[in-house]
Amino acid sequence: MSEMGTPLSIHIEELSGRTGSMEVAVLQLNVQERRKRAAKAAGISWGLAFVTLFFPIVHFVLVPLFLIGGFVIFYILYRRDRIYLERAYSCPKCAAPIVFLSRSEVSWPHEEICPKCRTMLRLMPISQARS
Repeated sequence: MSEMGTPLSIHIEELSGRTGSMEVAVLQLNVQERRKRAAKAAGISWGLAFVTLFFPIVHFVLVPLFLIGGFVIFYILYRRDRIYLERAYSCPKCAAPIVFLSRSEVSWPHEEICPKCRTMLRLMPISQARS
């Protein structure tokens, strides 16, 4: 997995009309990387199922929950083929630094709240912002 990723230009807009922009790196995962990532998370869930096997009473609920949860986690993570990497940007209104956290799935337009001035910010890829 290359750590640089493909740059994606993001348009930032706040409700009064002030705008800004930033670039977020997007990692495209191939099938092998997706499988490895999903298997790691499912393995953790199945490991928890094994650990909870030794706790009386609660193991009747937790073991099946973690076993089934492992398959669900594998399916969800395997379907995600890109990761948006963490990136800091500034609020267009107050210039406070905000961190766009690393995540697998983003629905555009993505909305965040500035922690300093509590303004709602709308983030959208520039290719979608112009249309």
